[in-house]
Amino acid sequence: MSKKQTKIVILIVVSSVFFSLHALSQKAAPLIPSDIYKYLESMDPTLINGKQYTYFAPKSMGSPFFSTSEFISGRITIRGRTFEKQELRYDIYNQQVTLRFVDAIGANRILVIPIEWLESFNIGSFYFEVHKGAKDELQIYQVIGAGAVKCLYHWKCFMALESNLGQSKYVFTEQQREAYLQKDGRLYLYGSNKSFAKFFGDQHYDTVRKYLRSHKVKVAKANDSTMLELINYCNSL
Repeated sequence: MSKKQTKIVILIVVSSVFFSLHALSQKAAPLIPSDIYKYLESMDPTLINGKQYTYFAPKSMGSPFFSTSEFISGRITIRGRTFEKQELRYDIYNQQVTLRFVDAIGANRILVIPIEWLESFNIGSFYFEVHKGAKDELQIYQVIGAGAVKCLYHWKCFMALESNLGQSKYVFTEQQREAYLQKDGRLYLYGSNKSFAKFFGDQHYDTVRKYLRSHKVKVAKANDSTMLELINYCNSL
């Protein structure tokens, strides 16, 4: 191939790439190259980093998401850096926190935040942290209280196949919580008032049981505000 022919081929390739990019920008969003460069520079690799989220549950009933299936503006901390006003959603069934953002051509994208990087996040008034579980695996916990003593909930749900009159459908089970007391940096599973109080030792066992009785608290069913009052009391001992 002569030098003249080579130049012609290069010109054709460059032109086709330019017009393809131009057509894409006209179809998706009125972006020019400088806009794309600015967008790429603004993307923080600590935040925009993870695999694409996929959700597949054909003809399913119920919800795998904590609180709501909608994305909620919240705060998230990843590798020591906190990002405000991010669109977040917590998939309990898959144990994944997802982030929705708008890419360079104006399309919505949903990424899964790597749990190895994730430290904490908020969804509405609910606060979550990542801790190692009983088998030393990383798990997501709702956290109630602040101080040496905290209440932690690990949320779960399952998907079951139900059949009725020859028709089958997938159903997400009711969301369940495993309750833990975090004390001295360790997690203790509890399921009753007695098992809750025993973690405070002989010195405070009777005091905690007396509080539970006088305030008519059943830790297995108590709501978040009741548990917050209890945890604040325990931290005052």
